[in-house]
Amino acid sequence: MILVLRKLYEERIERLSLAQDPVVTIGEVREEYRTITGKERDLGMVQYETLLRRLRTMGLLDTLDGRTIDVRDGEARLRLRGSVRMILPIQTVDELDAWLRKYRTTNEEEVEEAV
Repeated sequence: MILVLRKLYEERIERLSLAQDPVVTIGEVREEYRTITGKERDLGMVQYETLLRRLRTMGLLDTLDGRTIDVRDGEARLRLRGSVRMILPIQTVDELDAWLRKYRTTNEEEVEEAV
């Protein structure tokens, strides 16, 4: 999930040339998770909410207006904090793509071993 947040953060900063932390919806985070993992079904609601709350506690994201995280509301907005950049040692979008390829390769190998 941290990789998902980092990717969304970099895309928003690059595309919008923002001076402040970018904002995404819970639906966008969920869709990016599906894209990166290649899984049609994402996490369960309880798992998803627990994960986002932990990431908020770590200072990686924040809800707008201090609202609680409601993962059932795909339009609820989250502010991605700049601290998400410190979690992964990535400097460029190319390095991020390399991390994504590495993740997908590892994930595919684990699936093949399970079969």
